[in-house]
Amino acid sequence: MAEAVERVYVAIRSGIIDGTYPSGTPLRAEGLAIQLGVSRTPVREAFRRLDAEGLVRIVANQGARVTGWSRRAMEEVFGIRVRLESYAAELGATTLSEEAIDELDQLDVQMRNLAAGKATGFIDAIATANSRFHRIIVDGSMNQRLAAMISMVVETHLIGMTFRNYGPGDLARSMSHHSELVSAFRARNGAWASAVMQSHILAARSVVIADSDET
Repeated sequence: MAEAVERVYVAIRSGIIDGTYPSGTPLRAEGLAIQLGVSRTPVREAFRRLDAEGLVRIVANQGARVTGWSRRAMEEVFGIRVRLESYAAELGATTLSEEAIDELDQLDVQMRNLAAGKATGFIDAIATANSRFHRIIVDGSMNQRLAAMISMVVETHLIGMTFRNYGPGDLARSMSHHSELVSAFRARNGAWASAVMQSHILAARSVVIADSDET
C-alpha cells in the first residue's frame, strides 16, 4: 500500500511540476487509478499529501484540483528560496567538488548556447538545465536537511513559470548570474556566491510577481 501511494504521489507531483497538469486542472481519483494501475485508495492518499504541500486542493466528492498561484503564495515561495538557496551557495563555495563546479560551468555554457540558438523548445531545455544547475549547488552544500527543505518549495510548477515569463533581457541577466556563480565557486568565496544567488532569485521573483499583477 505504502509503495503504491508513493508511486502515485510521485507521478501526480511530477505531472504538476512539468506542466502536464496546469493550475486549475481537475484530478479524478477513478481516472488516475486506471491510468496508474492502482485502486482509488492510493490515489486519495496521494491527494492528501499533495494537498498538505499546497499543490492541490481536495474537492469533496470530486477528487482534487491543481491549485493556482496567488501573489501571496508566490511571495512566500520566493522568500523561502532566497534565504535557503543563498545559504546553500555560501556553503557550496567550500564544499562543492571541482568536478561539480566543472559541471556547473558546462551547464552555464549549455544554457547560453540554447538561449542564443532559440530552437524550438529552447525555453523548456533551459529550464531543465537550470534545475540541474541549482540541484548541483544544493546537493553540493552537503547539508541534507537544507536540501530537503529546498526541494519542498523549488520543485513546483512555479519555477517552470519563471523562464516562460522572461524577456530577452531577463534571460541574459539570468545567464550572467550563472556565470558569476561559477566564478564565485572557483574562487571559493562564500559571501560572493551567496550575494549572487540572492540577486538571482530576487530578479526572478520580480519578473514573476510583476507578471501576476498584469493577469
